Amino acid sequence: MPMAILLRPYRPHDASATLKIFLDAVTVGAKGDYTPQQLAAWAGTPTDHKDWHANRAATTTMVAEVAGEVVGFADLDVTDNPGYINMLFVTPTHTGHGVGSVLLEWAIATGRKWGIARLTAHASITARTVFATHGFEVVETCSPVIRGTALNNFLMVKDLSVPLS
Repeated sequence: MPMAILLRPYRPHDASATLKIFLDAVTVGAKGDYTPQQLAAWAGTPTDHKDWHANRAATTTMVAEVAGEVVGFADLDVTDNPGYINMLFVTPTHTGHGVGSVLLEWAIATGRKWGIARLTAHASITARTVFATHGFEVVETCSPVIRGTALNNFLMVKDLSVPLS
């Protein structure tokens, strides 16, 4: 039986759950694609719930729930860098169950609603497939350096100016 995935806007009390999802997705979910040093550098970024909440609240962030539990989240910038998806993370226990797809479908629909011509994301090796499944194309392979450690990701783009068929 498929899981019922509920999407709702991020709320201040979601800071702990979304931070935990981020950390688990990086340190557990992505461990097959990155070295331990890369994972430690990537996961070491957010630790303060107040700063984490401020970052989530500064953009349009949606959370995904299954049976009342927050299992994923995504954001979409609609003001400063319109169309940029900075975060899309799913807890490893729910990876492969459609949560990431539902969140990407929300981002695509929201981008269209706001009249954004294209969506962009720096997708990890782990997330590349779900973005590609939803029509994002790799335009550049990137190696950002975080705390002295190079990571590998992909600048991916989806053109929203093409009318829906």
